[in-house]
Amino acid sequence: ERYTIIKELARGGSSIVYEAFYTDNIGEKKRVRMKECYPFKCKIKRNDDGRLSIPESERKLFDQTREKLIEAYKLGNELFHTDGMTNVTANTYNVYEGNNTVYIVSAYAQGEELTYSTYPEVKDSIAIVKTVADTIAKIHNKGYLYLDIKPGNVFTLDGTTDLIQLFDFDTMVPISRISQMTELPDNKISFTKGFAAVEQQMGDFSRIGRHSDIYGVGALLFYMLFERVPDAFDCEMDAEYDFADSKLAGGSFQDKLEIRLTEFFHNTL
Repeated sequence: ERYTIIKELARGGSSIVYEAFYTDNIGEKKRVRMKECYPFKCKIKRNDDGRLSIPESERKLFDQTREKLIEAYKLGNELFHTDGMTNVTANTYNVYEGNNTVYIVSAYAQGEELTYSTYPEVKDSIAIVKTVADTIAKIHNKGYLYLDIKPGNVFTLDGTTDLIQLFDFDTMVPISRISQMTELPDNKISFTKGFAAVEQQMGDFSRIGRHSDIYGVGALLFYMLFERVPDAFDCEMDAEYDFADSKLAGGSFQDKLEIRLTEFFHNTL
């Protein structure tokens, strides 16, 4: 297939995500999403013809990132074909090599990345995070930790808070292997500051577990309500939250909701 890039959608630590299209056998344009291997820690350049120029000193890191993306593609396919996961994971078509890198192509879905402003209403913000939590629970039941819950990895579908799609599986690891990773010096799990639990930020594999993803769910709802990531004070066992500085401000909310949300944050953050 030959694909034409329409625009850039997002950037992560290991890749760039584009909206693109190809032309089918009867000449119709079909939109897709493309993820290009592009590790931003590498000192690489893009030539005028689109090819990446990778210095030899950066080759090892680039190749490691490339292999992780391919493994993530395989894992994404496995999850897509798992009962209960088909509608919450992106449908990836294939992996292509070109321009000195690799591209992963997935089906186009009408929607957008999750942001603070995607759902202005409190109830919708809570509902979409609940859907994320349900999806993470299914991943745990499949035997994996997700370890990268953040708005940029949650694709919301137009017209519903009951379905989301996760489209980044680069940091997923089997739950059974996490305790063994501390013995391997090259093992690292990337993270997004503010959305990752302290044990993940420290690389303390002996303490990482399902609870690390639970922190991510709490941090996501905190962001959706306060438009910022939680800090150390927000993570104290007896932390108090100023809901007047959140989406709850000015609404006809009962104190009971603030009490329940405080309890939720105490049990996640």
